[in-house]
Amino acid sequence: MKVLYLNLDRDLIGAPEFLRAESYEVIEVSSFRGALKLIEGEGLDAVLVDNGDPETADFIANVYRVRPYLPVFVVTAWGADLVLALRSLATAAHTSTIG
Repeated sequence: MKVLYLNLDRDLIGAPEFLRAESYEVIEVSSFRGALKLIEGEGLDAVLVDNGDPETADFIANVYRVRPYLPVFVVTAWGADLVLALRSLATAAHTSTIG
């Protein structure tokens, strides 16, 4: 599963390392513009926005204009619940492609 991690706070370097440890492919980017370019060009399975910002709602609206079914998570803390949510997405995607 390929996940885009939008890190608006550049001091939080390496925050999604636990996702990599769970075998997720994580692409990190630090701007809304850079994230949208990747969303348009990459085959992503989900987007994670760390530490929401006043522009986050506009960003999410733009994501849904480009990729209406791409899940976007706004997270303020990393933990097991996020990994469970991503696993559920992967399971649902797998089930819908074989069913």
